[in-house]
Amino acid sequence: MSTAKEFEVSTARVTDELVTRLRSALERHAITLPSLRADHPVAGLPLIELGRCNQQTVEKLIAALTGQAGPDCGLGAEADQLGQASA
Repeated sequence: MSTAKEFEVSTARVTDELVTRLRSALERHAITLPSLRADHPVAGLPLIELGRCNQQTVEKLIAALTGQAGPDCGLGAEADQLGQASA
């Protein structure tokens, strides 16, 4: 029978493994989420902190998830205007 401590260690191990796998997958697309880390589990389930990211990182994520190429991921002039407004 598992104790609460063993369950906690197991959940932490799973959470760390998920962070490692996600970080590796993101690196294959040249994407870095600086705040990516394991967080405290919720209801016994692993929780991963993804953090905040800038426009360029969001565009890379969109491209990776949708298979689209190019820096604007289909946002065109709208993304350019946002980028210029924030500069």
